[in-house]
Amino acid sequence: VVLAERFTRRGLDDSPVRVLLVAKAIALVGVFVTLMPSPWIALALSAVSSLALGMAGPIQNVQLQTVAPAELRGKITALYLFLLNVTGIALSPIIVAVLTDRLFADPGQIRWSIFILLAFSSPVSLAFAIASRRPFINEVCRLKALEAASAGH
Repeated sequence: VVLAERFTRRGLDDSPVRVLLVAKAIALVGVFVTLMPSPWIALALSAVSSLALGMAGPIQNVQLQTVAPAELRGKITALYLFLLNVTGIALSPIIVAVLTDRLFADPGQIRWSIFILLAFSSPVSLAFAIASRRPFINEVCRLKALEAASAGH
């Protein structure tokens, strides 16, 4: 949030999206955790990725709170968290299990299943974040114009 505030002071309307993009780009190193030859290297990559993803969570909430109408903020945040948890916590282990059982047919190859899931979902997540930038800026500008029009009356 500190980085977003710094961007906002520079006059950037898309500061939460910029922070999200930085976080998701840094987190891409986590894709390779299961392929590391040393547990210490894997731990280091995992730490960097986890730290970056820890930045992404609060900033996504800032994005929602910025553009959601006040009367819907709680519901929108609840829906976002529900979908995030259903897809991330509930589906990820199932996808890894199906890949391990069906594609590799060997429990010893689970690291490849995790890698495939991360190699697909991480760039897709970053692409969605990139795609959100323009609509977010448009909505922030629209809200600023509405605020200015109401202040003028």
